[in-house]
Amino acid sequence: MKLLCLSNGHGEDTIAVSILQQIRAIAPEIELAALPIVGEGRAYATLPEVAIAGPVKSMPSGGFNYMSGRQFWNDVRGGLLGLTWTQIATVRSWAKQGAVILTVGDIVPLVMARLSGARFVFVGTAKSEYYLRDEIGSIARPGINDLIERLSGSVYLPWERWLLRSRQCRAVFPRDALTAKVLAQFHVPAFDL
Repeated sequence: MKLLCLSNGHGEDTIAVSILQQIRAIAPEIELAALPIVGEGRAYATLPEVAIAGPVKSMPSGGFNYMSGRQFWNDVRGGLLGLTWTQIATVRSWAKQGAVILTVGDIVPLVMARLSGARFVFVGTAKSEYYLRDEIGSIARPGINDLIERLSGSVYLPWERWLLRSRQCRAVFPRDALTAKVLAQFHVPAFDL
């Protein structure tokens, strides 16, 4: 069995490394590889037996190109489009070899896994229902994002939930029990560990 881990950021890389260490301890026969989508994936250096499956590159924005148009444009000029295209091709190649994809992060690796056609598992690190509510009720936050999330019924927006409900997605492991409970209400295969 082959497993390709996609992660998109320094914190996500660190979480992914912890997961891969546990997988290695439980099932050493699984061929493991990683593809850090953002940055160079330096956290993976602690696992020399886990190969980096494709190209990696630090962008001028450091992975925060959504913060402004200028940062995004600097990343495009720095090779973002070519890098992304090559990374998608790498994931698809692994999928054709029967690999399972472990995605750690947010929508970026989730979309790549979905586009690959492979079975995948998602570890959601960026979102929690505690941003909107707690066990007692709603928590108000100012801003348009809060309004959009409230109208959609979850911090995971409809298009994210659509990806998580795909037949390819075998399991979702969100940050906390409340988020798992809300996702399950939307028929997402969410589990609280």
